[in-house]
Amino acid sequence: MNGQAYIALSLAFIALGSIIIAPLAQFVYEESLNPQTFVLIPSYEQYNSTHVEVTFIISYNGSVPLNDVSLSITLGQKTIQSYKERLQKGDSANIKAYISVKDVEKITSFEAKIRFTIAELYPIEVKVVRA
Repeated sequence: MNGQAYIALSLAFIALGSIIIAPLAQFVYEESLNPQTFVLIPSYEQYNSTHVEVTFIISYNGSVPLNDVSLSITLGQKTIQSYKERLQKGDSANIKAYISVKDVEKITSFEAKIRFTIAELYPIEVKVVRA
């Protein structure tokens, strides 16, 4: 091969690499600038005389679409999960659970995990623990 072929092949690999890396780089850049890329909002209300309805809503404010989004919340000994195929800017996912009043009084902390893939290539997990 001559020099022009090597240059063309090199440029093709650089372009392909940029296309593959761009979504991850954009996500990391946005996350570093905006700590509110993910917003987790917990709420609760009395469901009946024996149980409380606990709801967690996670909102996504980034521009890179997320695929295979899995949200799990651990409250004491109980883990609740939710799945959403795709999250885009402005979308949200929620989890509801019904917990007995006796168990609610024992909860001293919670752990939230959100797992997703970017461009179906990069699996990422974000974990929040509140004691």
